[in-house]
Amino acid sequence: MNFKVDTKEKFCVIRIEEIQFIDTMSVYLREFCEQKLTEPVKNVILDFSLVEEINDSSIENIAELQQLFYNNQASFVLCNLRDSIQNQMIEFSESLEYSITPTESEAWDIVQMEEIERELLG
Repeated sequence: MNFKVDTKEKFCVIRIEEIQFIDTMSVYLREFCEQKLTEPVKNVILDFSLVEEINDSSIENIAELQQLFYNNQASFVLCNLRDSIQNQMIEFSESLEYSITPTESEAWDIVQMEEIERELLG
């Protein structure tokens, strides 16, 4: 899987640099992100700006990964999704709530707000 990681103070941005996001990539991403949960900067923003296609099992892996992050008091936000991918994710798992923003900058805001919320709620 080809991706770039940009680590900031409170989160890291993972930019997927593939047009198709398929099973093997989502498994590799899961392993990489699970490792992030053990590091000081454990919040993740996943940038899908280049991704044009995704399969259902990858969507399921992303949903499970997002839940894993929230269960471990960390943020996991998706950004820059094409409408077709966002619709596919919603149709695949209507019962799940994804943290999705239109832009990376809005994803930064979500992570920072969730960090403040976690600090206030102890």
